[in-house]
Amino acid sequence: MNTSITNSALGIAKPVFEKWFERLVETVSIKYKTVMMKDREHFWNYLERTYTKFSKIRPVGFREQLDFMKVYIPLTLQSKKNEERNVVVDDYPIQLLSLQKHILIVDNAGMGKSTLSKRMFLGAFENGEYGIPLYVELRHLSKDNDVLQEILKQIRNLSSEFNEKLLSILLEKGVFVLFLDGYDEISLNDKEVVTEALLAFINKAGNNTFILTSRNDDALAGFQTFDQYSIKQLEESDAYKLLANLDDNGEKSRSLIQKLEEEEISGVKEFLVNPLLVTLLYTAFDYEPTIPTKKHLFYDQVFNAFFQQHDFSKGDGYVHDKKSKLAKDDFERILRCVGFASVYNHKVEFERTEIISIIKKSKEKCGLSNFNESDYLDDLVKAVPLFSKEGLSYKWSHKSLAEYFAVEYIAFDSLDLEQTIVERLYFNDKERNENLFDLYYDIKPAGFNRFLLLPCLEDIKNDVLPESENIQKIVFCTKMIGRSFYVFSKSQLVDKSEYEEGWYLHSLPEKLLENYRFFSKPNERKKWWTLLDILVAKQCLFEPLPREKNDRSELNAVLRYLDSNNNLCVDSSNISKFDDEVIQELNMIIPIKSRLLTRESCEKKIKSIKKDIEDNKDLTGWSIL
Repeated sequence: MNTSITNSALGIAKPVFEKWFERLVETVSIKYKTVMMKDREHFWNYLERTYTKFSKIRPVGFREQLDFMKVYIPLTLQSKKNEERNVVVDDYPIQLLSLQKHILIVDNAGMGKSTLSKRMFLGAFENGEYGIPLYVELRHLSKDNDVLQEILKQIRNLSSEFNEKLLSILLEKGVFVLFLDGYDEISLNDKEVVTEALLAFINKAGNNTFILTSRNDDALAGFQTFDQYSIKQLEESDAYKLLANLDDNGEKSRSLIQKLEEEEISGVKEFLVNPLLVTLLYTAFDYEPTIPTKKHLFYDQVFNAFFQQHDFSKGDGYVHDKKSKLAKDDFERILRCVGFASVYNHKVEFERTEIISIIKKSKEKCGLSNFNESDYLDDLVKAVPLFSKEGLSYKWSHKSLAEYFAVEYIAFDSLDLEQTIVERLYFNDKERNENLFDLYYDIKPAGFNRFLLLPCLEDIKNDVLPESENIQKIVFCTKMIGRSFYVFSKSQLVDKSEYEEGWYLHSLPEKLLENYRFFSKPNERKKWWTLLDILVAKQCLFEPLPREKNDRSELNAVLRYLDSNNNLCVDSSNISKFDDEVIQELNMIIPIKSRLLTRESCEKKIKSIKKDIEDNKDLTGWSIL
């Protein structure tokens, strides 16, 4: 990175910060004016440290850091309620945050939630007058370390004391922009306590600006003051720009982009929408100039590239010796155990003693004794850089890497415990683990069908799509599943006994309200929607929504289908707390990738899965001889 860029920005930002802080001092009581002027250095030193840290980025697969601003491509925040609030983030989005001071960014693995937060932090710092930006990685919170304690740890200088009362005063005044990153990475054992404390903190400090990021998580329903946003998928041109940025438009990225433009590989095109997978594509292609067609093949090719001592920042000839001296298959066996331990315990960051203990247990499980645990850990950071070292802690470079190796363990190493493990992670877990099971579907579809999809379809058939003389039920499976709708024709006399008490009418677009009434109720069943979301995205199992030739209107397709099916049960967006306002737009109910699930298609798939089991097919799909 060109350090002069950072030094220049720091030099410009400091006088702006000083001027803004002096104005802030005038708003406090005389008692704290002197304290504020003295302790402002704590804030400045924190900002300087964090700005310098965030000005660098080490993409997955790179051993050296790059200039953040040279790699970053503007990402777009999409509002769940109001398209007019969508915003391209290439700075601190003051136009958005002046309207709504509490926003929640929820999206899937690798979509750039942390990257987006860091870009906004840099923008807030450089502008200097929007507030004091504070960045909290929520994985550091626990029942013994709440958000206030974590902020104090970050702000304090080593050489002088910091007045904690001053922090409370400034929080009450609302002078901070707090980035709360990675809610889904909070330890599951502490999550309930941490969430309760975090909500209490936000309630008391509500005048500040809060940006909270997470993967999908049911517990996010408690953050009711937050407007929810997702990150818009990359356009093809954005993906190519990111690839070019990774090597400053060098020969490697030009060769990959040319190959992508020349070859029509549908399996890859869908991965170009995800920043992490675009980066992994570059990493994998640099090692082996072929283009993987499935997500798990990215990770496999990336691991091969890492292990074969390939350094993407120094060229083909640079070699990193491995202290552990393990062969590739033994190294990967240990890594699968480490990945599984991480996912099962909901941890991506460890103290040294913790990760050494996990490596030791993995070593014993695999029956290997010819390496030292500390040497293996050193390899994970340097020679095969799937981990990064941050202070005294060790952290996976990305949570999805842990999930990939965990799925490999479940599919190939867990033996008779596979069903128990899968059911534990899915049915008894508060986490959705969508990326984990998406990988499981690709790596071992027979296990996915037998242990997950079969009980899921049995539940849907019996509870959502029962046989009935009065009401025909069909599931509209959308991007997210978790709510049921009965749809009644207005011309039909509706007997209240035909739907349960507690279902209530929602407002919808006028075209639909002309002829139909919609009654809805929260779906209280197990988390079917995680599985169905995966299958809808892969466009399998379900029937497509009927359309006329050359008709691209989703609304017209829905209306035609309703005309021929007066009574439907529709599963839609997973919104734990909802009201009429949430359901005002049709695409919140039936987005473009809608699919239909009938009782007949449920029974057909159930029969197919049971036939595989009866035929003694093992879980790799091969018949047992």
